[in-house]
Amino acid sequence: MTITVTHSDHIAELKDEILKLISDDLNPLRSHYQFGQHDLHSFISWKPMVLIIGNYSAGKSTLINEILGEEIQRTGQAPTDDCFTVISYQDNPSKTGVEERDGRVLMGDASLPFIRLKSQGERFLSHFRLKKIRVDLLKNLTIIDTPGMLDSISEKDRGYNYQEVLGELASLSDLVIIIFDSHKAGTVRESYQSLRTTLPQSTMEDRVLFVLNRVDECQSLDDLVRVHGALCWNISQMTGRKDIPRIYLTYAPPGGTLDNVNNDLLKAYLKEVASQKQELIYHILDIPRKRIDHLATYIDIHGHRIYQFIAACQSFRVFKRKANGFLIKSLTLATLTLIASGFLFFSPSITPVVSYLGGWLLILMALIITIAALCSKLYLKHSKFYFLKHINKFINIESQYEQDHWSKVAPEVLSVIKQKEKYIPPLKQIGKDMKEIINIQRRVVYLRDQISKMSPDRTVLLSTPSLTSPSATATKTRLTLLDSTQDNKAPDSSGGGINQIIGEQIDQLNQPNSHPSGLEEQE
Repeated sequence: MTITVTHSDHIAELKDEILKLISDDLNPLRSHYQFGQHDLHSFISWKPMVLIIGNYSAGKSTLINEILGEEIQRTGQAPTDDCFTVISYQDNPSKTGVEERDGRVLMGDASLPFIRLKSQGERFLSHFRLKKIRVDLLKNLTIIDTPGMLDSISEKDRGYNYQEVLGELASLSDLVIIIFDSHKAGTVRESYQSLRTTLPQSTMEDRVLFVLNRVDECQSLDDLVRVHGALCWNISQMTGRKDIPRIYLTYAPPGGTLDNVNNDLLKAYLKEVASQKQELIYHILDIPRKRIDHLATYIDIHGHRIYQFIAACQSFRVFKRKANGFLIKSLTLATLTLIASGFLFFSPSITPVVSYLGGWLLILMALIITIAALCSKLYLKHSKFYFLKHINKFINIESQYEQDHWSKVAPEVLSVIKQKEKYIPPLKQIGKDMKEIINIQRRVVYLRDQISKMSPDRTVLLSTPSLTSPSATATKTRLTLLDSTQDNKAPDSSGGGINQIIGEQIDQLNQPNSHPSGLEEQE
């Protein structure tokens, strides 16, 4: 497969503007308030990434090799690769073929987002590697292959926390492709945990695509329908979603033909859905453009979280100021009361009885006020703990959106107030910082508007073996990813759904002297 992609400079310009917004505005605020443990710029500054996961022998490596047009990954029926492999572009023109490097090369560069994976230890580092090859597609994105998920392997057996690594890579990726095998439409323990917990916590649903691979190995169309239905049921159980996401049907027939398929009805249907693999490739090739939108979303999310964090710090400062104000007012009133009692005691114009009684009464009042002030001092000492214990009372959460983000922000707020209170600036500075966040969010709205208007000239030329020609001659399919005259949507080749296509095929088979759609020889 040969893929040539032409990119617009507008994408690079928007990316640079977004990264500048992060480094010049968001990062200083994050650093000043000690919010979060990682630099936001290095977290997203690398190329767009596509993460491919799935059960063992589901066809992950085969799909990667087909997309790149090179034999990068080993393939086989049994588990063939137990490493996390980052496949990137070879920018050294003097080197040919596949250059394989230890994953520590990626760990050693602090500007790359993989530095956090060092915490997984040496066992993980020995299963993390980099492969570089000179394929044009990799100039604009990086593909990450993962070890096949198994049923009998536990985290301790692997020697590192597989789910933590998967979640970290998913949070970095702009597209996550989950591949299932038609022979194993059911799921194993690790895939259940990944879909149920890890991926929902690490990435968004719209960045996850489901693929049912090796569908040409089904025995009949009825067999394929049962496999597809079983996978739909399993996905609904794992994800807890009532709406089943679209599942792409793909296959890589040996020799580029469907001669291995003996069932005519299945063969006809497979030819109808052959373009679904091109749709899948479309989504991969469109990642550079989607990356810009993802970066804008990234700023929007983290900007909102920093705003919530600063608002919580503001509430804490206001709370402490009120406690301090009560102490100052109490001591001032006690002092004024003592002065008034002295005036009564020593004033010659006031009768002795009034002077005596009034003076002692004022002294008693001063004593009571002083005791109240001392109590307020004690209250002030413990006010931080009261605020932390009842912090939700001081934060204005009006929607589920804010509640979702507050669940991520609250632990950071508690940590900073407990241990790093000195990093919380005065109220005046907090007010300025909150206005700065609002300005950042306004700029994100402007960037999103620019993204929506973006229509670069990007054309993909795919050279794939014909699935219908006995001679397997190459046919060239021109796929325009983004057309300025149309909506930026992937072509839909579902043909009205699996049931409609099956019905049409059955009707055609029942007609005399007719051929199912797609069985005729293509020129």
